[in-house]
Amino acid sequence: MFKYIRFLHLIIGILTVCYSQNPSDKHYQCSRIISQENFNSFSSTLTENQKMLDIHYYKINLDIDVVSEFIKGVVTIKGSVGFSQPDALELDFSDEMTIDSVKFGNNIISYEHNQDMILIPAPNVQISEGYDFHLEVFYHGTPPVTGFGSFNFDSYNNIPHIWTLSEPYGSRNWWPCKDDPSDKADSVEVIITIDENQIVVSNGLLIDEV
Repeated sequence: MFKYIRFLHLIIGILTVCYSQNPSDKHYQCSRIISQENFNSFSSTLTENQKMLDIHYYKINLDIDVVSEFIKGVVTIKGSVGFSQPDALELDFSDEMTIDSVKFGNNIISYEHNQDMILIPAPNVQISEGYDFHLEVFYHGTPPVTGFGSFNFDSYNNIPHIWTLSEPYGSRNWWPCKDDPSDKADSVEVIITIDENQIVVSNGLLIDEV
């Protein structure tokens, strides 16, 4: 059996989601220590095209297999472009993850995925005042572990669990996004499908659990 848990986050920069197979165990290890030297080695990869995107909303929908250390995801991204318009809509996403398809509005479109970046062609017709965009990215894989704890299949007292921290640029390892703290979405919806004997903990407001 599986259960489906949905959270709503308002004006956030970083997500933290943890899981445990033992609901009675309250001692979840949801952070790790990293040296200041390593932390300072990270730097922004924000491109000129990304600077022209204003992200308003993410919906992160994940189906997680703890045993196989594997996730399937659909991420919805809503945002806008102003007078300065990019040649392509660029999203950060690890090359170690596999993209199944990308939708722009209601249409499946072509894209490039290399150097940890998704390049999505901008609309052919330039709209001088700017435009809104609505993207969906369907993907799967085992997220790589980088940064200040990105997406980690772990254990505590021999109990499997998962934790994320994604500081400062680790979100791209497990979901496509504009992975830079300079642009914070107005809201984020997180939907997790997990084995019934697991629990999900996240910042944000719990909306429902089925």
